[in-house]
Amino acid sequence: MSQRLTQPLRGLSKGVQAVIAGDYRQRLSVTGGDELAELSSTFNHMSERLGELQNLESQLRRRDRLHALGEVAMGLAHEIRNPLGIIKTATQLLHRRADLPETDKRHLEYVVSEVSRINDLITDFLDFAKPSAPLRSTQPARPLVDELVGFCAPELASHHIDVHIDDQAPGATLYADARQLKQAGLNLIVNAIDAMPDGGQLTLGIRRDATHTILSVSDTGQGIEPDMLERIFTPFVTTKASGTGLGLAKVFSIMENHDGRIECTSEKDAGATFSLYIPANGEDFDEASDDT
Repeated sequence: MSQRLTQPLRGLSKGVQAVIAGDYRQRLSVTGGDELAELSSTFNHMSERLGELQNLESQLRRRDRLHALGEVAMGLAHEIRNPLGIIKTATQLLHRRADLPETDKRHLEYVVSEVSRINDLITDFLDFAKPSAPLRSTQPARPLVDELVGFCAPELASHHIDVHIDDQAPGATLYADARQLKQAGLNLIVNAIDAMPDGGQLTLGIRRDATHTILSVSDTGQGIEPDMLERIFTPFVTTKASGTGLGLAKVFSIMENHDGRIECTSEKDAGATFSLYIPANGEDFDEASDDT
């Protein structure tokens, strides 16, 4: 009898200590129908809600950072682009001189190329920091997924990656800007390809909950380190040697503008799954807004 009482209490004590330390994944075994079972069930519900609250708090912090970033970005872009334009024009004029050695001309071509690359990076950053408002309409989800697969098919084949579509919600719809959603999907697929340099399997999933259609992109790569999971949607944070760190940040921004969200789950050596939660249709979105 003593063991039946102390074992659940010890489990509850360890669970409480884990929650205090910030680990909201703790769950207790619920057996029987007595007060201890009810206490364990209440603890599990509390842990789940705390985890949801932590996730929401993280999203709000990111949103605040993105808003501040967007305000600064416009001024910085103007200050940087003016001298860039002068450098590019002056370099092109020098390049046209007939008396320059070929070596010097190649150096000037390199300068023009790098200035153009910097300008493109600024454009990408501005597009991320101050995205255009989405032009949303209700549309079927499956054709968009099929289009993404068709567009990426040559690249996937060249990297020996097999594609599987897991459609668990036939007829599911999306209340979204098709162009922006395609961009988000392409960013995730490109990341998945980079995560599987030796080949693997890409799975695109479609499922539904009460108000959202959930599009997921899963790879069989090496996964994402736990300390990176909280930071992967932050601008300029990347695990790629030549990446800009704006791809996932851009996806996050697109989902924010769609009143949706992006989530990532990953285990080392077991791949990663990115899930986009998108309002299924305008009516669900309006009802959710009214409830809020």
